[in-house]
Amino acid sequence: MKNLRWAIVALLVVFVQYARADSVSVFNISQATILFGPFGNFGDNSLFTFAGPGTSIVGGGSFCFGGLDQWCSGFSLPAGASVTPNVELVSFESLAIVTIGGHSYDPVASVLFLSSITAASSFTLPMGPNSPLSFTVTIPASLTSVGGIAVGVDGSTILFDLNIAPGKLVLTFTAGPDVYSLDRGQFIVATPEPGTIFLLATGLTVMIGRKRSWRCPTEK
Repeated sequence: MKNLRWAIVALLVVFVQYARADSVSVFNISQATILFGPFGNFGDNSLFTFAGPGTSIVGGGSFCFGGLDQWCSGFSLPAGASVTPNVELVSFESLAIVTIGGHSYDPVASVLFLSSITAASSFTLPMGPNSPLSFTVTIPASLTSVGGIAVGVDGSTILFDLNIAPGKLVLTFTAGPDVYSLDRGQFIVATPEPGTIFLLATGLTVMIGRKRSWRCPTEK
């Protein structure tokens, strides 16, 4: 099922490349939150919300998709290592709420394209006998603008691009013998408000319910 979805995404990306620029609606995102853990074998390691005037998109995805970036792939990094926390692939494959320009769209039929994160600087992991067991660092970072296509219940569509303000990565690493590994992290644009946390919780509830319905179809 996921392979089919990625095939659809690939076709849509090709379509966007050939679409006329004036056919893409741009919406400003002033608040964004991506909560994530280290990328595992199955992905699906993040929750996200994007919010701006008339726009709200909530769902789940894969941060560090494909394990291409070692620092967020669950690997142990040597103490004292210099880390540049760029992320080559960030995916948003499971949508729960899609509101674009004040209009609600079908989250199952709608798609967000892949994105990436560029960090403004590197950091160095602690080293030595007094190194902490837990290490948190904050780095300015930017999320590449996120494009997508929203599909209404009536079949109407809108091709859009989310213009996302610069933000920051907040990363927490835990120590092992002479190594550190990512425990959890956040990409944040502006400080999340209580309503943003509520949207994340709502989106998580919707996605859990949807997965349960897929796994446990009603028997007739």
